Amino acid sequence: MKTVAVVGSGASGVASAFALQAAGYQVVMLEATKNLGGRMGDAYLGDRRIDFGGKNIGRNYPLFRQFAETQLPVHYEFFGINSASVRNGRLYRIDSESRLKTLLNMVDLIGPMNFLRIARLAWAVRRDPENAFLGGPYFRRVAQRYDHAPMSTYFGDQCLRHLLRPMTVRMNGAEPDEYYLGNIGSNIKMILDRYDQIKEGLHTVLDAFFESITVMRETVVDGLLMDGKRVVGLRATQRGKSVDKFYDGVVVGVPAHEGARMLPEALSPLRDLLNGINYHPVAVAVVQYDRPVFPDHTRAVVFSDDHIVSNAGAYGAEDRNIVRYTFSGRAFRENISVTTPIEEMLAMAEADLSPFFPDCKQPRLAFVYRYFQTGLCAYGPYHSQFLDSVDSHLSAVSGLALAGDYIRGGSIEACFRAGYEAAERLGAVFRPETLRTAL
Repeated sequence: MKTVAVVGSGASGVASAFALQAAGYQVVMLEATKNLGGRMGDAYLGDRRIDFGGKNIGRNYPLFRQFAETQLPVHYEFFGINSASVRNGRLYRIDSESRLKTLLNMVDLIGPMNFLRIARLAWAVRRDPENAFLGGPYFRRVAQRYDHAPMSTYFGDQCLRHLLRPMTVRMNGAEPDEYYLGNIGSNIKMILDRYDQIKEGLHTVLDAFFESITVMRETVVDGLLMDGKRVVGLRATQRGKSVDKFYDGVVVGVPAHEGARMLPEALSPLRDLLNGINYHPVAVAVVQYDRPVFPDHTRAVVFSDDHIVSNAGAYGAEDRNIVRYTFSGRAFRENISVTTPIEEMLAMAEADLSPFFPDCKQPRLAFVYRYFQTGLCAYGPYHSQFLDSVDSHLSAVSGLALAGDYIRGGSIEACFRAGYEAAERLGAVFRPETLRTAL
């Protein structure tokens, strides 16, 4: 039986390991930290275990849902959108149960011409599921025509501030003048979907899977080992000791810059490509209060570009006393660093939220916080050309595959798509719809 190493335990790494395991490979996963799951990992809020990262599962996430159902019985509950945005100091609701009303309000807000342009992009995503992922055929053509300038060039201010910016800041940490139209398909897919959460918690699914493979925590991969044009293993540091480990193949399933660091000099052109991908920092705080902060009809708020906090939302439909604050965007980057005290950041977030939901000023019972320096991937212009170049370089070397948020997009489903493609590159042949039979 062939043994493959998967570097990184985030969504792409999990998907790669799962596909390889289903195809009959022995899998060893290497994770640099104590915690598994990458940005979708878990944490303890007081004595309660919570899913720290994004845990909303789209109705159109077939790859992830099929994976979850092979691990244990999964029960979903509808979470919806039920959000609002802050505009000129006022709160405007977006009701996920009244789509027609929301649509009419959107036309009024951004104008009919901008709405028609967005509708054309959305129709491309609806028509062909491939366009929901980076490198989709329609958005390849869009990039060729428009990616010489950032997205902010092509839409009016109202459309940028109230529709496009919330998408790119939330998913990519990027302002509209830092993002390119050829990549917007993966963002539009997000607003077209409807979302559930796993009642038992996403971490229960991940726990079940990690128990089925060999996992090496606190193992830092320093570089890949090559024999000619084949990757044959990796050099890692465990407990302060450097060791060489040999495998039949390696999947590097970490953010682009981290993956670039592992590539040897023989793969320096590929390393340079990965270093060219844009990442922005993000910070997340989950805070438990004594009583509900949000009412049932509004469970999330998106803030404008003059706020440090980009969005705040209830942890779950029935957990409206637990608030998840996300800090991203230019104002966050310019004013906050990894050394900024969490209490200071929470005070700023609560000051932004309290005019609309004053119960966030009550005493905090518990909170947990993480800062990710390379947190959200913003890709770059002509990203489909980048993907073609990566494929060209990988075709010249065997035993290596890449996966991550920079391949097909930043959602859990897009990362699973990238992970499955990486497993296939190493020879894992399977079909997701037959996974139950395979396992």
